[in-house]
Amino acid sequence: MKRIIFLGLAMLTIANTRAPLTGEWGGNGVSLTLDANGGQLEMDCADGMISQPVLLRKSGVFSAKGRFHQSEGGPQRVDSDNRGTAAVFSGSVNGKNLHLTMQVAGTKTAQVFHLEKGTRVKLHRCL
Repeated sequence: MKRIIFLGLAMLTIANTRAPLTGEWGGNGVSLTLDANGGQLEMDCADGMISQPVLLRKSGVFSAKGRFHQSEGGPQRVDSDNRGTAAVFSGSVNGKNLHLTMQVAGTKTAQVFHLEKGTRVKLHRCL
């Protein structure tokens, strides 16, 4: 009986384990690169880091924690804090399309991005 329960739990664990979402995604002024450990979001004058694997639920939605950093034009101070602010990256995937919502801690309005897998984006960095 114990073997059957253990085997059942092992099968349940395997069934609920999904491979992380990976690849390069791009949209209007936004580039997202995802790997098995998380991801890097790059924008014209900002960047973000997803600090955990992005795992899709069966419904195609995801949510992962990370950080967001808004850049400023010109030279950056040596003592400036560029670690960024805590953020939650959530969204959904439908085929090649990724709908990304970024909610930065302390802000009322979330930023929304529409990205497509395999799309390369030319960013215009702040000067």
